[in-house]
Amino acid sequence: MDFFNNSNEKAKIDSKIGKEKIEGICYLKKSIRFVLIL
Repeated sequence: MDFFNNSNEKAKIDSKIGKEKIEGICYLKKSIRFVLIL
């Protein structure tokens, strides 16, 4: 049971990190596009 709880917590953390990475990439792309427009 402990193992299941630990893997569940890890999955939550992994998905949070994944979301932050995706948001970071989107932010970088917007920044690059903004710079290119200027």
